Amino acid sequence: MAKTTVKKGQDLTDFLAKYDSYFSEGHLMSWFTSQYLGLTKTEIKYKLEREHDNTGETENAEQEIGRKLTDKEIEKLEKRFFKAVYKAIEFKRGIAIGYYDSIGNFNH
Repeated sequence: MAKTTVKKGQDLTDFLAKYDSYFSEGHLMSWFTSQYLGLTKTEIKYKLEREHDNTGETENAEQEIGRKLTDKEIEKLEKRFFKAVYKAIEFKRGIAIGYYDSIGNFNH
């Protein structure tokens, strides 16, 4: 995963727009094979929204932008994270078979 260079104090919206794959790529590199491979979109959505601990994503974003996030910003970050993860996963006949990284390489 490429290291991002973010200006401290940057707005969360700007950060998310520039680094959409920042969180999803690291997450999928670590967890795709053991958590998502062979699952349906519904199962992946459940795992992400109900079982995934988003503390790491929140802490990374806070570190990158140089401040604590509000509850509303954390909710926005989580929704954007979920969307980026779904978008990166490739499905065949409704089953997760792999994912694309930030430079377009397919991984499975």
